[in-house]
Amino acid sequence: MKTTPEKEAMQKDKDSKAKMKAYADQKRQAKPHNLNAGDITLVKQRRLNKAIPHFKPVPYTILDVKGSVITARRATDQKEITYNSSHFKKLPTLPRSTTPDTEPVLVDEQVPLDLEGPEICQPASASAPQEESSQACPRETDGNQDNATLAATDHPAPSPPVSPRSVRLIKKPGWMKDYVMT
Repeated sequence: MKTTPEKEAMQKDKDSKAKMKAYADQKRQAKPHNLNAGDITLVKQRRLNKAIPHFKPVPYTILDVKGSVITARRATDQKEITYNSSHFKKLPTLPRSTTPDTEPVLVDEQVPLDLEGPEICQPASASAPQEESSQACPRETDGNQDNATLAATDHPAPSPPVSPRSVRLIKKPGWMKDYVMT
């Protein structure tokens, strides 16, 4: 069987185009989509600023797949859309069992953190009585507090443990000696 020059040229053209396609797909990391009918997906949305997420937060269910054209239906209002497969992101399927295999371990030694810490209004000297320091920093109360809350505020909170580290003395800058501070 003899081949004509036209058939040889067409075959060579087909081979060279396949080679170019393979190279371009490799460079662009192109791969076939793995979306099938019935999959739960998210759909890309147009971002106008950084605060808008890449995908719409409402899941869509895929109805039909024809090559790279996918038709999906929104779960909330049953609206159908048809886009290219590059606009869809498959959600991972959750395992059927909702009970965890292991129970969470509770540690009895965990202590809640005191993020507020003690109030410091004015530095009080170590020899000053407790009553004077409480008068230097009066607590604001309003009439809506009950007696238990007021009784709890009458007793001072235990002082934090004394650290063996040295503490930096904070002094006013020299240029502020000329000004009267109220």
